Parts: sequence; C-alpha cells; structure tokens
Amino acid sequence: MVHPPWFDDELNDAGATYFLNQGFAVVASVSADLPNDPDRIESGAVVEWISRNVSDQAEGVFIGGNGFRAARAIEQLEAKLGRPVLTANQVLLWSILAEVQADFEVNGYGRLFRQRPCTTDSAT
Repeated sequence: MVHPPWFDDELNDAGATYFLNQGFAVVASVSADLPNDPDRIESGAVVEWISRNVSDQAEGVFIGGNGFRAARAIEQLEAKLGRPVLTANQVLLWSILAEVQADFEVNGYGRLFRQRPCTTDSAT
C-alpha cells in the first residue's frame, strides 16, 4: 500500500488494518516520499518512487488517498512491475460503473478497466 505524502503513520496503519480485515496480506503500508502539495506531484515521480520502493513480495499495489493524483501512473507502473496497480479513485469509478451496469470502455488507466464485474441477478 502506498499513500500520499501527507498521510501519517496512523493513517497508514488504519489502511493496512482495513485491508487485513478484508483478508488481504499487507506487505507494507507507507507514505510516498514525494512533495506534500498534490499539485506538485507528477505521474513520472509516482512511477519512479513506487518502482524503487515496492517489495518483491507484493502481488499488487494499492495507491490510497483520493487526493493523490496517481491515475496517470497506473498503466506505466503495471507494465514496469508486471503486477496489478489499483488506486482509490480508479476502484471507486470502476465500482460505480459496475453498480449502474454501465457498458463502458476506459483505456489508459490499468487492467482493472479491462475486467467486467460479476453481476448478480436478483431474479434468480
């Protein structure tokens, strides 16, 4: 788990606890060492920092924090790391589109958008 630079240890721990309670193994939960100003964070810096700091044990990367502008880094990170990369905003949008059963095509924001959610039919 990678959080924005403005997240403190308490928020990092809360994020890890949430995912642990959902049944995920959390290898690390850290704040990125990037500028503390969201407007100064560039996707290239996100890619570089995460690429250098992600554990080999991690099967995927979750980038938390809705104010952390990391969406443009997803595709490049997935290609570089060979693992899925999810961001809070990306997952939120994907789940909303799934909930309203939208027929959507989103390119450039990771492999998640190439997946169709499982739908449940309440009539069966």
